[in-house]
Amino acid sequence: MVKLDHVVYISAPDEVMLERLTARESCPKCGATYNKLFLPAKVAGVCDKCGEALTQRKDDTVEAGKARIATFHEQSEPLVDFYKKKGILFEVDGTQAIDEITKAIIAGLDK
Repeated sequence: MVKLDHVVYISAPDEVMLERLTARESCPKCGATYNKLFLPAKVAGVCDKCGEALTQRKDDTVEAGKARIATFHEQSEPLVDFYKKKGILFEVDGTQAIDEITKAIIAGLDK
């Protein structure tokens, strides 16, 4: 068993999570991955490396994203409450920029 002294929870509203979950694109030819929000292709819908049309995985659709969020609420939220009651949950605002989230996590774990 591992003794946990910190549990990091990156929280964000469902709408933000759905937008992020459905932003991934990939190239079926060379395997390059992109994110419309954080790492977009130079030309929308076209792979920077090989010029192939980008596609979206079946698990990155809006319907799949909603199902993943529902699963989180059903299965993971009880863990958030459990670790919060134990006093080891460290919550980070997931609506911030990625570099700010990273800084917040490092600062929180340094405490």
